[in-house]
Amino acid sequence: MMPDTKWLPPDSLLRECFGLSRKENQVARFLACGRSNAEIAAALFISPHTARHHTENILGKLDIRSRAQVAAALLETLQVAVGSGAAA
Repeated sequence: MMPDTKWLPPDSLLRECFGLSRKENQVARFLACGRSNAEIAAALFISPHTARHHTENILGKLDIRSRAQVAAALLETLQVAVGSGAAA
């Protein structure tokens, strides 16, 4: 079950800004809610190794070093988009 992430940018904005795949968008939402790789894997029916791989890709695409920074990076993207009118 996906966490409630209505407060995060839409998938289309994350694809446009960071090039996240559909699965990476899903994993990023779990990361923003503080979920572990094991929790993400169970929820998305993927292996923990695959969840870790997606997490590493997301951190690289967002140019951040820790999973704790994911929510802040996504919210910053939304603020910039709203400020420029792109998320309207």
